[in-house]
Amino acid sequence: TVGKLVAVTGDGNQNPYRRSAGGDVVENVLDVTLIFGATLFSSTNNDDAVITLTLPPDYRCLSIAEAPQDLIINSDIPHGRGTPETTNWAFATPPNNNCTYSFSVFQVIFAGSSIMLELHVQNPAAALQRDDATNVWSVEIGSKGANYPIIKYFPAVSFKAIDPRYSENVAVLGVLSDVLVQP
Repeated sequence: TVGKLVAVTGDGNQNPYRRSAGGDVVENVLDVTLIFGATLFSSTNNDDAVITLTLPPDYRCLSIAEAPQDLIINSDIPHGRGTPETTNWAFATPPNNNCTYSFSVFQVIFAGSSIMLELHVQNPAAALQRDDATNVWSVEIGSKGANYPIIKYFPAVSFKAIDPRYSENVAVLGVLSDVLVQP
């Protein structure tokens, strides 16, 4: 399974700033692409298959929506834009920083499928550089499949991006203070 953030200017990340010390919610919107390396199938019960996105520390999932159809990244290449039902997401409360999608009965995502999500997040309170060791986004999948009695979880995989239109993470910008500009 591959996870990556869309990094094209104009496609999300319009509010990359840290939230204030007072904890005011600063909502940022990030577009996420997931490509599945295994088939996920919920055979007999709700929650027989799950997708969990884990964000870097102090981020918080607020909501998840269908990715817009007019993303710039989709203007010149064919794309997989499948989107699961947005009502099946659960959002962890702080200090947890993940969001989990639980499949409905008989819902399936086949191996090789690609989905795009619009992830609404609360940015961390502190600035975060792209190369910070804690700035890691990951995806974990699990499924019972058709005949397995318990959910088999695959190890969480960190987001990776080779194509420059994608990123494995994003920086969170801070506030400049005591700035001196010299000619």
